[in-house]
Amino acid sequence: ALPRMSGTHPATTSEVFLGLSIVSSSMLLALFGFPGLAGVFTMIQILFLTIFAGRRFLKRSQNPPVGFMFIPVGLLWCLLGSSLSALTGFGVNLAPELEALQRVALQQAFLLNLIVGLGSRLIPLLCRVAVTEPFQQKLESVRTSFFILLGLNLIFLLEVWLTISQASLLLFFILGFVAIHFFKILKPSQQRTYLGIGLRLAVGGILSGFLLLSVLPQYQLALLHIIFIFAVKFISIFPS
Repeated sequence: ALPRMSGTHPATTSEVFLGLSIVSSSMLLALFGFPGLAGVFTMIQILFLTIFAGRRFLKRSQNPPVGFMFIPVGLLWCLLGSSLSALTGFGVNLAPELEALQRVALQQAFLLNLIVGLGSRLIPLLCRVAVTEPFQQKLESVRTSFFILLGLNLIFLLEVWLTISQASLLLFFILGFVAIHFFKILKPSQQRTYLGIGLRLAVGGILSGFLLLSVLPQYQLALLHIIFIFAVKFISIFPS
């Protein structure tokens, strides 16, 4: 998505090989019982993605959409979570608040920032929703995106001290606003496609998961799995 949105060349063969090598190393280290080193390689993945994105941004022929401001924030969350995970893997005892922050960073903040960042541009496009953005609307979109960015990530920070029900309800409302205002899921499609239907179902699944979690916190693990499945489905659709 980054090369396409910045109008630059796609990943080279060497970049693809290096990226796959880093990801495979992290998976194998985690599989064979080296969580500390697996966390270190996850950090290397984020640094690799940052360099990849930075090189494309410097050579861009067009500016990326406004929503892409969420992507570097999501990567920072992943870097924080993997750093804390690496410390835990090397036997460092973290404070309860840091352990909770690690889970929030990797299980929610990273994925949801990526989803909002990518989805704000790609969902209306892939769902064949007619969107016109005159200059004034673009300015309003920048302001709205900035406040949503602050609000969403403030919830992730406060989630360490909030109850599951409180945090899930706040996330449901702010992501519901994102789904309507940015994703345009309530707008009719000019052409109905299976891809568009799949994306709308994924958004609905994420929202439903947080709403259920706000009233059924005792099923936290099961509902977080449902949210995670829909989120991964959501992300995996974009490269297609």
